[in-house]
Amino acid sequence: MMLSQFNVRLLILATTQLFCLESFANARYGMAGCGLGSLVLGHVPGKAQILAVTTNNIYGNQTSGITSGTSNCTEYGHEEYALTIDYINANKQNILVDIARGEGEALKGLATLYGCKNHKSFSAALKFEKHPFLNAKQTGSKFHETVLSIMQSNQGLLDSCSNV
Repeated sequence: MMLSQFNVRLLILATTQLFCLESFANARYGMAGCGLGSLVLGHVPGKAQILAVTTNNIYGNQTSGITSGTSNCTEYGHEEYALTIDYINANKQNILVDIARGEGEALKGLATLYGCKNHKSFSAALKFEKHPFLNAKQTGSKFHETVLSIMQSNQGLLDSCSNV
């Protein structure tokens, strides 16, 4: 059976897109990556990601989104993650002071970004852990990774925080 030139191109395009999807597997916006498709479908698994990547390719908005930082195309791969890193970088000293005290507005703001319903539990867990590697010299992303590891080792926080 002979494939038409159009069918061959379609097959190549579909295969290429599937390999490209692999690199986005850990992102919160789904395997299709950032772009209009991620705004419309988010992290809906399965065949919906094929629709999302098709939407991205039809409208060609993924490249412009990456360039401009829109449509979930941020430096860090996801808008919520970027907001969290920016917040940590801007408030790291205040967050550390609040962790030492076990309460405070900067720590409450951080708990909100992690989607924690119980700010007191979040504050207590960070104070209780007393990790020496939570410090002002860390990059925002390293600080974030440390907080996430503390949260992931605390079942109460896993249950009450939606952005872990």
